[in-house]
Amino acid sequence: MRINVFNPYADQIIERGLIETLRNTQLYFSPFLQLLGARWLSAVQADPMRNSRSINSLSDADCETVVMHDWYVTEISEHPSRLDIARNFKGNIFVMSDVPVTENRLPGNIYNIAKNFHQLDLGANWDGTEPNIQYQYYTDPPGKRTFRAPMGCAESWLPKPQHYRPTIFFDEPHISVIKSLSAGNSVIAAHYMHGLAVARILIDRGFTLQTFCREGWPDVADLQKKYEGFEIIDASGWVPFTSIVQNYASSSLFFSFTGETFGYSTFENLQLGNGVIAYSEHRNAYELRQMQNAVLISIYLSPEVCADMICQFFDRFCNKKLRSIISSDANSMYSTETLIPRLRTAIESTLS
Repeated sequence: MRINVFNPYADQIIERGLIETLRNTQLYFSPFLQLLGARWLSAVQADPMRNSRSINSLSDADCETVVMHDWYVTEISEHPSRLDIARNFKGNIFVMSDVPVTENRLPGNIYNIAKNFHQLDLGANWDGTEPNIQYQYYTDPPGKRTFRAPMGCAESWLPKPQHYRPTIFFDEPHISVIKSLSAGNSVIAAHYMHGLAVARILIDRGFTLQTFCREGWPDVADLQKKYEGFEIIDASGWVPFTSIVQNYASSSLFFSFTGETFGYSTFENLQLGNGVIAYSEHRNAYELRQMQNAVLISIYLSPEVCADMICQFFDRFCNKKLRSIISSDANSMYSTETLIPRLRTAIESTLS
């Protein structure tokens, strides 16, 4: 099966080089989308069948199967000329996502393109008219089969840590979480505060906790007080990819307190061989396996009990030498080197 990948950043990344993009991500327009383009470009370049290519427009498609990321949907939906081309496209468009969703919780940009393509009500399901858009759900909708091909980063981009030091990287909160702390009515903020309570107990038990704290955040001084006992990595603005993964690699465990990060940071840490600490209420059941590559705690358990669970998992992580097992499994299942073959299999299964 031939696959075209809609990647509007591919040409400029090729011109400047993948390594330059990874090292100096913050210097370029829209760093997140640049890095996303780098992931897709590396996947196409690693295709063992050499039967995929990057395209800038659906008019460039030379086959009936086009894959795009949901963040790039707006590259089409906000340009009338591109929409006209998309409406007339007779093949299959497969839309990927880095964040797990169910069918009734599609991201807003997917709603918009559905409306523009099919003139549907925002809450309606696809009606089957051309073009055929299929979205990567994380549960099978009734009567349908969905394609799944999770994407992390290239294995070749990552260091290969061998240590088992008691160091945990506590994921930084999104700006929306910081803003919601004073309101006291955010579920994610509640998990964040619970996670900090767990982290303080772990510090008392001999763990080192690291996290980013960016200059310019609202009430950053108050935020830093919440990290008492942490090793704070100061940052201003976007942190280059190579710096982020080096910080991840210095840890053995990655503490994620929200489902928002069940995309790249989780995959990258698993690819490094790090164990993941996550909340059961937000867990990605497809990727995280209790006491194998992760420890799943709960906001309904006391911080002391959660800390006990994490200590138990870390003992297992060290004694069973799980790092190499976690890394090998994750690179097989999530790396961009394996993405296109996995994507072909998933799409062919969906279309059969």
